[in-house]
Amino acid sequence: MPWGRSADLATFKRQASCQLHAGLAGLRDAASFHRCIAYFVYDHRILTRTIQCTVLNGVVFLGSVLLVRHGLQPLLATTLSALLGQGPGSAATSLLMGAYGALWVLPAHVVSLLINTLWYAELAELTIAAGQRQALVRRAERLGEGLSARRSPIKARIPDPMTLISESVYRILLLCSISLQTFVLDLLPVIGRATSAALMAWLYALYSFDYKWAAHGIPLITRVSFFETHWAYFAGFGLLPILPVLLTSFFIGSAVVGVAFPLFIILAADANPKARQAEVQQAHGPAQLSPLRVFAPASWMTNAALRSVGGGMRAATRMLSRRWTPRRAEHGESRRPAPTREPAG
Repeated sequence: MPWGRSADLATFKRQASCQLHAGLAGLRDAASFHRCIAYFVYDHRILTRTIQCTVLNGVVFLGSVLLVRHGLQPLLATTLSALLGQGPGSAATSLLMGAYGALWVLPAHVVSLLINTLWYAELAELTIAAGQRQALVRRAERLGEGLSARRSPIKARIPDPMTLISESVYRILLLCSISLQTFVLDLLPVIGRATSAALMAWLYALYSFDYKWAAHGIPLITRVSFFETHWAYFAGFGLLPILPVLLTSFFIGSAVVGVAFPLFIILAADANPKARQAEVQQAHGPAQLSPLRVFAPASWMTNAALRSVGGGMRAATRMLSRRWTPRRAEHGESRRPAPTREPAG
């Protein structure tokens, strides 16, 4: 084997080993649930928000889905089959359950998602503030200085409102594009399920860490670039949250993930992917880990949607302006030139 090809193979093996161990490091961080206990003890608000999310997703949403699927649906099927016969009863049951899903389950899922988004953001901010305060306390103890661990939490940097709104809109469109991409990939034969699961793992990892980065005021483009540079770590971190979705139905899996997701928000706020990847590179040999543009198709879809919306709004504005000008003329309104000011003496 030529020396150059042998060196390339050795480099590839070293990079593959580093990426594998980076993924395992992300998986270990996602499974370190014991680290949440310290935050529960330190700030009772973190525990309160976690319990509220658990109750919302576990009792209200998951409980209602399981009650209908294993209680109401069999009872309804048995009753309607006895009254209408096997065929019509089964059709009527499917129709009623479809209406129930459209009128209750789907709206409940959307409402719980919106409420969870607000609670997750607060949970990430509380965890970050608690971690910063604990770090300052440890530093003060090392230096022999006095610092109360119960002082007011450190405020995270918040971007200006316009930047926050624009990035929020882009973030929502990006997450929707990634979700659509996972659905389309799942339809492909042979490789569809695996590629969809990988993209779903990255999606859940991004969803976990994005609250932390937003609380720090990190621009969205920087977040995506950092994510794609440490893609192996985030693939491992997101593997654990997607297991209920892969093993059960969509609504049940989403509710189960929602029950445990506050813990992943806390663990993401506590994690340090950059340090983890540096440790992996130090332990398994120096290797230049190449970024992987996992969200490139979703970013393209999002940018195309924004361009089409922007172009449609400009076209509508031009059309309205053309329609408005003749109407002014029909009503006898004429545009008078604005009075000009004489130059000052």
